[in-house]
Amino acid sequence: MAEAEAFIELGRLNEAREVLDDLLSWGDQLADADLATTHLLIGRIEFQQGALDQALTEAELAQSLFELIPHPLGLAEAGMLLGAIHDRAGRLQASLDALDLALLRFEELGDRRRQSRALVQLGTTLMRANQTDEAVERFSEAARYFRAVGDRQGEGAALINHATLIARGGRLFDAEPLFERAREAFEDAADLRGQAMALGNLAAIAGDRRDMSRSIELAEESLALFELLGADTDIARVSYNLALLHRRQGDLLSAELQIRRAGEAFQRQGAVLMQTRALTTLGAILVSMGRTEDVAEVMQTLDALEIEDPAEQSMIHIVRAEQALQQGEIQLARAEFQSAYDLMAQIGAENHLLVSRLNLARVDLAEGQIVRAEQEARALLAAFDEIRMANRQVDALLLLAAALIEQDRPEEAGTSLGQAETLLTDSPDAEQGLKLGLLRSRIADPVLAEQRLEWVETTAGEQGFSPLMTQARALRLGLQSP
Repeated sequence: MAEAEAFIELGRLNEAREVLDDLLSWGDQLADADLATTHLLIGRIEFQQGALDQALTEAELAQSLFELIPHPLGLAEAGMLLGAIHDRAGRLQASLDALDLALLRFEELGDRRRQSRALVQLGTTLMRANQTDEAVERFSEAARYFRAVGDRQGEGAALINHATLIARGGRLFDAEPLFERAREAFEDAADLRGQAMALGNLAAIAGDRRDMSRSIELAEESLALFELLGADTDIARVSYNLALLHRRQGDLLSAELQIRRAGEAFQRQGAVLMQTRALTTLGAILVSMGRTEDVAEVMQTLDALEIEDPAEQSMIHIVRAEQALQQGEIQLARAEFQSAYDLMAQIGAENHLLVSRLNLARVDLAEGQIVRAEQEARALLAAFDEIRMANRQVDALLLLAAALIEQDRPEEAGTSLGQAETLLTDSPDAEQGLKLGLLRSRIADPVLAEQRLEWVETTAGEQGFSPLMTQARALRLGLQSP
């Protein structure tokens, strides 16, 4: 069982499952508590692989077995897993109920360490339930306890979870110092995995800020630690993040290669959720490259995985919508973007809901509902500015400029594009830069417009953005026509 737990921590889920299945084959030789714990660990594996129904079945079976013994500590641990499963499935109240009961059981046992760990998980669910103040209180309480007993590893865990949730809410600059403090705590505790996780998160923040050299440096440092540990799933995850950096820099072929490798590694390890994430990102890249048949192949693979996680399901709908929009299938694009929105609303993912609104506004523009698109773009621009998501601010400004151009308001469109250029100077993104060039050409004089379009056509062709290259070529030929 210790071996199985170690495999789980290293992300080697298939190997862990083999050990546990072997244990189950022992039958009556297993003590009741060991049998219950085996089912609990299988539930953890099913949860990490995205099989929520199977995970729930195993967790409830473990809970019932612990009740028969009775085994208070096991019941509390089963409650922790049930809380995580309900949280992932969007059943937030059920999650809170399970975690509150687990917390009470740890308190009755006088196990302050596990009680504080439960506080961290409870804080995570409270944040997803938009109970921010209560969540921060739980994180702070857990961190205080770990700090008081000199448990720097526990303190690092509390800090990294706190920071992760703040980052998911779009407050990257507020999260960054917390990740730094978590990194220091893990260094003091000689916890290499914790250090690597903190470094990976800091790399992601630097990437969102478009500080690419710093992001790559931190990601490679994180990758080196995970390789030292032999943590296969984490190695694949960091490789995936490095691929995202290549995508932002416009190196689509390198990004595709790395994400395919990461996806294959996740598949080998049985990490289905991460495999899904890699495949949806691959699908998005292939859409940007205009490779329709390859996108269809990726979507077939995703459909076969039967993922239940709402957030990952939402990303699948977004890839389908992007392709539909690119192919002019406007109603299909709206239906898919709306499905993505509904799934994000189900789990209360506020910053992702803003992105879903942006996508629906893009459909409005494509349908000719130009004023509505303009109004939504302005509202979203303010919202993204408030949470300091520079890349999404650029998306909103590009949408706003396009809507203004359609209304023959070139001066206002130029102002919006100027704001987008300023943001891209500090946080460059290859695809956004090309889209900005296309919009600039529509409000420039013919000579300058042709120069911009020639640059977009050449650059998009070199980087692999075939649809943007085609758009630029068509607009340039239009300028040359009598």
